[in-house]
Amino acid sequence: FLTHKGYLRKKAEIIAKYINTANNTADVLAMLVTEKDDYFQIVKEKIDPEFKRSTAFELFPSKKEKFLESVKEMMTLKNRSNIPSESDAKHVWENLSKILVPDILKPQEKSLIDHVKTPSREPDTKSSASLKNYFLKLSGAMKDPISPKRTYLTFNPTQRHLLDTFGDSLRHVNKLYNEAFGYEARKVPSHIAHFVDRNVMSRLTDRFEDAFIETSSHKIRSSNDMQFAFSYYYFLMSEMDSIEVEDIFKDFDTDDSGTWSDREIRTVLTRLYDLPLDFSTVAGFEQIITNCSLSNLSPITEFSIPHGERYYGSKLPVVSLSLVKNCPPVSSLLLQHFGNQKKNGFEVVGEEEVAFKMIHNNVSQVLVQIDDLRKHPKKFVCLNDNMKHGTQEAEVIRAVIQDFYESLFPTRSQFELTPEYRNRFLYVSELRKWRWTRDVIRIITYLTLGILILFSVISFLKSETRTGERYPRLRTIQNRRNPQHV
Repeated sequence: FLTHKGYLRKKAEIIAKYINTANNTADVLAMLVTEKDDYFQIVKEKIDPEFKRSTAFELFPSKKEKFLESVKEMMTLKNRSNIPSESDAKHVWENLSKILVPDILKPQEKSLIDHVKTPSREPDTKSSASLKNYFLKLSGAMKDPISPKRTYLTFNPTQRHLLDTFGDSLRHVNKLYNEAFGYEARKVPSHIAHFVDRNVMSRLTDRFEDAFIETSSHKIRSSNDMQFAFSYYYFLMSEMDSIEVEDIFKDFDTDDSGTWSDREIRTVLTRLYDLPLDFSTVAGFEQIITNCSLSNLSPITEFSIPHGERYYGSKLPVVSLSLVKNCPPVSSLLLQHFGNQKKNGFEVVGEEEVAFKMIHNNVSQVLVQIDDLRKHPKKFVCLNDNMKHGTQEAEVIRAVIQDFYESLFPTRSQFELTPEYRNRFLYVSELRKWRWTRDVIRIITYLTLGILILFSVISFLKSETRTGERYPRLRTIQNRRNPQHV
């Protein structure tokens, strides 16, 4: 609790600290609250240089003498406590605010002191809470002007700011789905194998085309991506389908008779109204059906009531599809409750069939994790690779994990490559381009070989033909040279 006297004493002490901070006159101002008379001379010797440098005291020497006299009066008083009394505090405050503050203090601190001594901003001295807040603010102004809260902050504007792009992408998709499908609690899908229906995925990309085009333009993960698993599964669970009255009628017509029996009508009522059903609800619905059958002027296909379709004493007409469609109260009620339903079937299960393990470079820890998976087999297993590769421990852990998977799947899948092969294609387009290039080279090679073989055969045949023709000519030449052999 702070009284008025205490407030004035505290005020004088804080102003003295201002002077101490601004003009390095700590010794001078400390003498204002000392007890010994002989300190006055020291005060005068230390404060005179400050007065000489001040243009205010050079222009008004009387102010200097007046202030020194007031200081001397305070210092000569005996049994002085370290905190001035009420009258002394008032006197010091008036002198400091009128004489010292405007001229001695530094220019950058003058505005702070002017703010303190402005009459329009004087604190409320009637309540202790306001006085406490005032002194806290005033004491804070004497310190570093930076807010104390900033001393606890470790963020440096020049340092790299790490972003949670995965979490941001989830929030981005959640915001889009809130606007499209309404607000609901959406959880992150487990780290499992995702089976994607091409038709559902096609509808998803068509509805959020701009968002997927934006995602495709990013080379790395970004905050405004359409996170694949999250966006796919919650679109699958949120997509609605409009149901016509015909489909609703057929759903409740379990015996495929083309009409609703009394038991089927009761099933409809249990879906439309809260349980337990009272007599007025059943009677009201039957009255609506009866009224529609009497007032309906459109042609209705005649049906005979199948045997066993009516309870004893029932007066309901034949409730056919035509009657339901042409009865606005019933058709609108059915559309209101069953007109929109989930388009895709799904089931949300817990995490009891999912195992997630973070793999580090600790071989013993990895062995414990693998053995836990062996002891408690799950339907889905996710091993998150967080190892530092290139070390001996990483090679051992890799062998342990491979042994674990071979114990689960000893037979290699047809889609897996043998250990000596690696898939060098990241995208299917690259694989198709490579195949096209390979096929072109193969065709060119085959054509070249075919042409070479063809030329070889032709050359061989020509050489054989010329050899047969060469012998008769040679014989003719020999006969001409040796006529006796003819």
